Amino acid sequence: MARVTLENLAKWYGGQNVLDIVSIDVKEGEFLTLLGPSGCGKTTTLRMVAGFVSPDTGRVLFNGTDMTRTPTQKRRLGMVFQDYALFPHLNVADNVGFALRAAGMPKADISKRVRELLALIRLPAVGERFPSELSGGQQQRVAIARALAHTPAVLLMDEPLGALDLKLREAMQHELAVIQQKLGITTIYVTHDQEEALSLSNRIALMRRGKIEQLGTPREIYRNPATPFAAFFLGKINFVPGKLQEKQAGAYRISTSKGMLLCPTKDERKFSLGDQVLVAVRPEHLRIAEVASQNGSNVLPGRVVRQKFTGKVVQYEVRVDEMTSFIVDGTMDRSIESDAPVQVAWDVSATYLYPYEDDQEIGVGVASTEPQVVEVTGKHEANTLSESLAMT
Repeated sequence: MARVTLENLAKWYGGQNVLDIVSIDVKEGEFLTLLGPSGCGKTTTLRMVAGFVSPDTGRVLFNGTDMTRTPTQKRRLGMVFQDYALFPHLNVADNVGFALRAAGMPKADISKRVRELLALIRLPAVGERFPSELSGGQQQRVAIARALAHTPAVLLMDEPLGALDLKLREAMQHELAVIQQKLGITTIYVTHDQEEALSLSNRIALMRRGKIEQLGTPREIYRNPATPFAAFFLGKINFVPGKLQEKQAGAYRISTSKGMLLCPTKDERKFSLGDQVLVAVRPEHLRIAEVASQNGSNVLPGRVVRQKFTGKVVQYEVRVDEMTSFIVDGTMDRSIESDAPVQVAWDVSATYLYPYEDDQEIGVGVASTEPQVVEVTGKHEANTLSESLAMT
């Protein structure tokens, strides 16, 4: 195991700053995920750890030793990629033991190590098969076994489950977690899939535009997103623009186009009267009522314009005004007809407050007539529920 320190890493390509002063301390045995959209710098960061890309500034250290200019083959790394990269002309046992043979390990020791690794990935009987005879999930497990064969200090994984279907991907997430916990190997994992990041990671480094947007445990980032983008990318979120009208004991009063909303003052940010702000709330904290009932909650009137059956819940799109719609997770035991007038309510304590951002990437301030609805699910992003429905 190794402690990996990324110290002020930066990289430019053709005058474009693709990595902008990134610093992370990855603990021994930790599973750290670099999460973010395409082009955010996560793969560039991983390639710097691997030694494939040299930083223009900054250092990469393993256990305090500067490895920035050390060749890849001398870093004691295991690497797994989306395309598996198994040798088609070699059987599974020979694929797993390839690096060991190249290192001159005795045949008996190689055979023993290969058997141990095939048992670890729960494929003890496939040693004589060829990659073409395996399923996608089995091939990925063999690729993991091969990466672990020489007992690496650090395991690097770049979108390893991206080519698998949903069910297989979920099963492999479990397998990965079990293997990593069993071995206690320091792992740096790259993905744009929020569910993978939430289920696998000890910590997540959420990246955006070459920088670390937020670093923390999955629970910390999901429950306390530091920025609108963090709230947007990790989970689902609804935004309502408004203006800070008044401060009172324990809460801010925010004026919006549809009335006053309350936000708790627990946030460490300093807001002033008159500030333009974003009120945010997650769909699972919302509830739909057909009659108004304040009861210490925020309430906005709206109208159901669409519903989406997901298998677990019914998601409603509720139009609040011409430029704002909400996604609400409803229960399976009731159905609300389209065009029905409703009240969208949520507890004040479940409300987030951010400085206003005119940012199309998170669906705010879009210069169009489409209502602003934000939903992020797995690998796709939808600005409206209509788009989400079209993609299913």
